[in-house]
Amino acid sequence: MLLQIRRSLLIVLLVLLIAFLYTFLHEAGHAVAGILCGGTLHEFEGGFPSPTAHTLVLGRFSPVQRSLIQLAGTAFPLLLWAAFLLAAPRRVNPLLATFRTLTTTAVLATLLPWITTPLQHAGSDGPATSDVAQFLNASASSPWLLAASSAAVLVAGVVLFLRRIEGLPQELMALTACEEFFSAASRRHQALIASHKESARLCSA
Repeated sequence: MLLQIRRSLLIVLLVLLIAFLYTFLHEAGHAVAGILCGGTLHEFEGGFPSPTAHTLVLGRFSPVQRSLIQLAGTAFPLLLWAAFLLAAPRRVNPLLATFRTLTTTAVLATLLPWITTPLQHAGSDGPATSDVAQFLNASASSPWLLAASSAAVLVAGVVLFLRRIEGLPQELMALTACEEFFSAASRRHQALIASHKESARLCSA
């Protein structure tokens, strides 16, 4: 029972960490793209400590620049995730493997609106508030082409993930191994403390 609670808490902590990191990087992508396009950053809320996430970059942007600013919110975390996968070795400790799996799931899931929203947008005005709809309105690109391109990126992301891990079964079993990893580390830490205490006792004697 205690083991299950510890695993659940670990998952919750990792999910919260990933959610914060993604939210921050998403808004940072908008901000960086807006500044590079000649805008001025007026507001930035990355989801911490306030739970809201918002970026306001003011400037006179062309349709292409507005498209890039909307796209950057998703593209920036995606590029950093790909760099992380390429930089990390295939065999990692269970904690990093769990983080890698959860991060991959979160990042690739953000591509789904770039597939579904264009299909809903085709033949209609669509929801004007989402990044995807604003990208379509600014770029005047084909919804079908955007959906197909996003699906191709999603498939490429899955392939990259599978090629950068030892194996899917091993990756999915990382959480169980993660508990063993922490238990072994705790035992080593306790043994080290006991050794220091024994050394101190011998010196005092």
